[in-house]
Amino acid sequence: MSRARAASALSALLFAGCAQVVVRHVSEADTSDGVHFYEPRPYLWIGSDAKGNPSSQIVWLPDPARRWMLDSLGARSDTRIPETIAAVATLARAAPGLGEVPQAGPLPGLYRIDIDADGDVALVRQPGWP
Repeated sequence: MSRARAASALSALLFAGCAQVVVRHVSEADTSDGVHFYEPRPYLWIGSDAKGNPSSQIVWLPDPARRWMLDSLGARSDTRIPETIAAVATLARAAPGLGEVPQAGPLPGLYRIDIDADGDVALVRQPGWP
């Protein structure tokens, strides 16, 4: 191995060792500095397509009960990330073409998928979704 390659490899290892990521669980009331984010959780979206046919889709969305904060990354963070995430979530709620399902069964809307320790699945309808 040439000296240049050896020096590059050693530098990469040294700099990689300096990077530190600190993530911690925080409460909903926490307003400290850092990038706050929610752990993703699966949800079932029940709606209809453009022709009015029933449709469903599993989507991964932030779970407000599982809030975390990125304290440090060894670099400067963009403090507008939470606002960007909130804006994208607002757009997702306003998506067109999600009408009512015209048949019996679960009502159109968003359902949190809960799986217990025994593997039983329950759908919990989320308020505020059509």
